[in-house]
Amino acid sequence: MKSELINIIENLNPRSFEDYKKLGFELRENLTQIIEKKQEDSKKDKDVSQENLRKDYLKQISINYIIDKFNVKLLQYVRIFFINDELIRNVLQKNISIEREIFDDIGGFGSVDYRYFYSISRFSEIKMDKITLDPHGLDEEKGMNIRLAMAYKREVEDKFKMKYYTQQRKQQSHKGSNSCFIATYAYDSCENENVTLYRNYRDLVLLDSLLGRWFIHQYYNFSPSIVKFFEKINFPKKLLRFPLNLFVKIIKKKLANNLTE
Repeated sequence: MKSELINIIENLNPRSFEDYKKLGFELRENLTQIIEKKQEDSKKDKDVSQENLRKDYLKQISINYIIDKFNVKLLQYVRIFFINDELIRNVLQKNISIEREIFDDIGGFGSVDYRYFYSISRFSEIKMDKITLDPHGLDEEKGMNIRLAMAYKREVEDKFKMKYYTQQRKQQSHKGSNSCFIATYAYDSCENENVTLYRNYRDLVLLDSLLGRWFIHQYYNFSPSIVKFFEKINFPKKLLRFPLNLFVKIIKKKLANNLTE
C-alpha cells in the first residue's frame, strides 16, 4: 500500500488539475488513514524492547518519506496553478463551475478549501508529534509549513474575491508579461517552474522598489539582444542554468518571506 501510494504521488501530472484534486483529497485521505493507524498501533503496543522500538522507528521513517513526497508534490501544484496562475485561468475558462469547488463564497466571506494548500504534518524522528519546518516556511525536500500555506491560501482567497482568475487581464508595462528572455532561453520554456519563479520575483519584489524597476527597465532593453547573441553562437544552456539555479534558491526564500511578512 505504501509503495503503491508513493508511485501514484510521483506519477501525478503537475499540470493536471484533476491530479491536483486527487492529491489534495483522495490521496490525502489515504495517507491520513495510514498515519492514524500508526498512531493507534503505537498507543496499543506495550512492548518497549529495543527490537520493537527499532521496528517502530523504521515504520515512522517510512511514513515520513511518504509525507514528504506528498508535501513536495502539493507545493509543486500550488506554485504551478496559483502562483503561476495561467493554468488555473485556463481551467476556469473551460469550466467556471470549478471555481465553486475551490472557493466557497457562501455568506460573502469566501474561503478556499484548505486541502488545496495545507501540508500533512510530519512525525518527528524521536517521537510521534508534529514538527515545524525552517523559519522561512519553505523546505524544498519537505514542502511548506502551516504559516506559509495559510499565507498562500489567503492570497488566493483575495484573488478570487477580486475575480482575478476569471476577469480579462490587462497588460500593464512589464507586470504580468511572460517575457523573461534569458531564463526562458536557458530553460527552453516560458512555463518552466524556475522561469515562473523569476517572473514572480519581478512582479512581487523588484517592481516594489525604485532600484528594482530600474533593473527591470535595463533588463528589457538589453536581454533580447543578449539572447539573440547566445542563439547565434549556440551558447551552452547548461552553463547558463548553473548561475540561474543558484539564484532560484535565494528567490524562493525571498518570495516566501515577502508573502509571510
